[in-house]
Amino acid sequence: MKQIKQIPAAESPPVLYDDLITEILSWVPAKSLIRFRCVCKSWNSFISDPEFAKLHLHRSSTKNVDFDHLQLLLHCKPSPSGEDYALCCRASSLLQHNQSSIIAERHRLKEKYRVIGLCNGLIGLCGSRCDEQFCHWIRFWNPATRSISPKSPPLYLDYDSYTNFGFGYDNWSDTYKAVAINFSAEGTQVRVYSKGAKCWRSIRCFHVLTVDVKDGVYVSGTLNWLALQKVSCEGGALAFVERHICLPNDIIVWKPSLTFTQLVIISLHLGKETYTKLWLPRGIDEDLLFEPVPALGLINHCLCFCYDHKRTNFVVWQMKEFGVEKSWTRLVNVSYEHLQTGYNEFHHVLFPVCMSDNGDVLLLSDSDSGYCIILYNQRDNRVERFESPDNILCYSIKDYVESLVSPC
Repeated sequence: MKQIKQIPAAESPPVLYDDLITEILSWVPAKSLIRFRCVCKSWNSFISDPEFAKLHLHRSSTKNVDFDHLQLLLHCKPSPSGEDYALCCRASSLLQHNQSSIIAERHRLKEKYRVIGLCNGLIGLCGSRCDEQFCHWIRFWNPATRSISPKSPPLYLDYDSYTNFGFGYDNWSDTYKAVAINFSAEGTQVRVYSKGAKCWRSIRCFHVLTVDVKDGVYVSGTLNWLALQKVSCEGGALAFVERHICLPNDIIVWKPSLTFTQLVIISLHLGKETYTKLWLPRGIDEDLLFEPVPALGLINHCLCFCYDHKRTNFVVWQMKEFGVEKSWTRLVNVSYEHLQTGYNEFHHVLFPVCMSDNGDVLLLSDSDSGYCIILYNQRDNRVERFESPDNILCYSIKDYVESLVSPC
């Protein structure tokens, strides 16, 4: 009798549950995920989900081995044609390739903007025009998704005033906010714009004068500015400013030398919209004259304080635990000569950009030659310099993490 050969039943394809797919994709770079949205409707749905964007952001922000997830944003000065644009590159590329210039992706900005901050993959942009008053507006931009928010309602400010801005995330209300601190003859005003709002709101102001020429530094739900502890003069804060700053080439710089005891950090909680004073590191010589004025920055999610030491060295302190004075730690004390740059009495030449998790490698921006990036390896005392593409002049160089967060 002839045997009938049995054909094995086809095996069912393996099933990947949604939770497992979400877990795997949450570790994938943002730009790859944007391409993956076209795989199927379900992938497009959960990759576009704001909750998935938060999970992905958390995963990206906590991994910084050799700058794996960090991007650098170079905000460039307009080209001869008047085009304003930004360059984006992966920070790790500076470690992996033997190159003397930065290889970056160009993003064209249709209008001239000022970068007022970076937070969760979003860039805060401030546009301005001159009418009968200064008119400012805010936009939030995500370079990874190439999406940008509509313009905020206009903020009108007097010509005879000056303004510091800030941008950050309010985790109390789960929204993004821009803050404008305006100093004028009438006094100080603080206004807040929340993403999607129909107007700017006034909030309680603080009775100190910011001296940091940079915009507010976002840390742990707060915006932080360097300020004078006390301003005592006739005519209010603006009169004090007019006697103590000059404006060469539209750059605000402070004329007088300031001492350690004159300065304080003002911290605005974006949720409570209240202020706190933070004190500078106590390891600094209290008689040291700061010239130029020190600056605040951010290194690996921690507030940092940088200053010039006697025109020879660049010094950086980091607040390891935000709000805890005893957590200030000195990270860097290196000579300008070793970093192959110079000292400028009017404004800071160097600013910290980011640092590797083990503390060995620090990236600095150098404005002495129109902004380049200095890679300083503290372990072997090695210095490398990277010029911007085609020697393009930049307003600033900052680090950020690519994300799927919607700016709209």
